[in-house]
Amino acid sequence: MTLRTWHAWLSIALALPIVIVSITAILIAHDKDLGTKNVALTGPGEGAPAAFELKAFLETADGTRYYGTKYGLVAEGTGGVPMKVGAIGEEEVRDLAAADGTVFAAGKTGLWRAGRDGLWTQAMPGDVWSVSTSGAAIFAATKEQLWRSDDGGATFRPSPLADEALSGYAAVHGAPAYTLNKLVMDLHTGKLFFGKDLEWIWIDAIGAVMLFLSLSGVVIWRRAERRKALASAGSGAHAATG
Repeated sequence: MTLRTWHAWLSIALALPIVIVSITAILIAHDKDLGTKNVALTGPGEGAPAAFELKAFLETADGTRYYGTKYGLVAEGTGGVPMKVGAIGEEEVRDLAAADGTVFAAGKTGLWRAGRDGLWTQAMPGDVWSVSTSGAAIFAATKEQLWRSDDGGATFRPSPLADEALSGYAAVHGAPAYTLNKLVMDLHTGKLFFGKDLEWIWIDAIGAVMLFLSLSGVVIWRRAERRKALASAGSGAHAATG
């Protein structure tokens, strides 16, 4: 086989994997808009409980247990049946805390709170990584900011504690370095060019181009093979008549 033949057949063999990577890249970039997390491919109960991916656990004074998972918050009352907290839905819950009869859940859709009546409401929007209590104060951490509440979670305001402590540490020891690994990841995802919120533009563009090149390459190859077949058939017919 010639180098040209190897190139052609390897291109055809890799067309399907490239198509799969291209389509899935676009689906991943738009998972929230398309609701792919809500499309079930297995029946209820299959792979449980590991499929939930437990993130946090809390047991309150009255014996109620809360399980923060990648797919929402599950509450289990004493002697009751575990139930999913509908207000939070299927979004990831990363951390749990309780103070004065109020339960807090931190996750991808914000910070949620439930009083003694069991009614869940959103205390703070955004992507919240953790929640903790210190006396009467409640702290919630996002990627950019530490937040504090002194009224039971009714309102939150920025807290300077983290900025002061981390700035003081960086002044002595330096801030974390921007590593080659981080640069590679930011280049790969497009974050370096468009930022985190708009990196989907990079993913969509690359995915769409790869998909077009793969499909058009197959079409071009098929047309070339068809022309060869027709030319071969024509040559054979001409030789027979000659």
